[in-house]
Amino acid sequence: MIHWQNYDGFLVLHGTDTMAYTASALSFMLPGQDKPVILTGSQIPLSERRSDGLDNLINGLYLCQTAGLAEVCVYFNGRLLRGNRTTKLKATELDAFASPNLPPLGVAGISMELDRGRLLPAAPLRFRIPAFDAEAVTVLSLYPGISARAARALLDDERVRGAVMLSFGVGNPPDANTELMQVLEEAVARGVVIVNRTHCLYGKVDQGTYATGHTLTRIGVTPGGDLTLEAAFAKLHFLLALETSPEQIRSLMLQSMRGEIQGPAADWLSLNRVAGIKVFSSGSY
Repeated sequence: MIHWQNYDGFLVLHGTDTMAYTASALSFMLPGQDKPVILTGSQIPLSERRSDGLDNLINGLYLCQTAGLAEVCVYFNGRLLRGNRTTKLKATELDAFASPNLPPLGVAGISMELDRGRLLPAAPLRFRIPAFDAEAVTVLSLYPGISARAARALLDDERVRGAVMLSFGVGNPPDANTELMQVLEEAVARGVVIVNRTHCLYGKVDQGTYATGHTLTRIGVTPGGDLTLEAAFAKLHFLLALETSPEQIRSLMLQSMRGEIQGPAADWLSLNRVAGIKVFSSGSY
C-alpha cells in the first residue's frame, strides 16, 4: 500500500470463477479508501478474436480514473457492480456477473452512467491485513434428507470457527430433524459462528417469518440478511481473523461494513482497538 497515492485507481485482472470472492475480501480489507479498485476479466481469453476482455479492460481503466468512485467494484459486460454484492451467475455467457439484491452502480453506453447516490463515500485510506486461516470457515449446504452426521463432519473440526449455512426460502432449516438441530446448537455453544444464508439468490433471510426459522434464532444461528455467499464467506473469514469474540462477530455480521448488506452501519472504531492486526493509514507515509 506504500504506492497507493501514486495512482488514481487500481485495476485487477482476475479469473472469473473466484472474482466475486476476491472482490468481497478486498472490500473488507479496505474499510476506508479514496479511490477505486476495479476487478475485471473475460469469459473468452484476451488472445481470442472474439474476446470480451478488451472492452472490460478499457472500461475498467476508464473507471479507475473516475472521480467520486471510492470502493471495490467488479466491472463486467457493461455494468459496474459493488464488489461485495457480486456473484457469478452464468458459466458460459458474457453477462456472467450480477448483483442480485443491489442495482448496478453504473452502466456503460455511449457514456458511463454512474448511480452516484448508491456509491460509498470516499474516506481516508485504511487497509487491514489480518492473518487468515484457510480452514477457519466452512460452508454447510442444507438439502432434503441431510443427516446430522454430515453436518457434524463439517462442524466438529477444531479448526472450524465459522460456517456459512445455506438454507431454504427465507432461511428455513429442516427443524423436524432434531439431531441436525442439536448439532447446530452444540456448535454454536462451542463458539462456532454459524451464518444463515438462503439458497435463493434474490431476497434475504428472515428467521422470524416462520417457526422453522425461529428455531435457528433460538439456538443462536445468525441470520445473514441479503449477503451473497461470497460476501458472507469473506466477511466471516475477515472477522474471525481479527480475533474478535463470537458475540461481536455475530453482531457485526448483521451490520453493513462496506455496503455488503442491507442494515445499519458497523462501528469500525471498535475494530481499531483489536490487537494483532496491521493497520495502514494514508497518514503513515
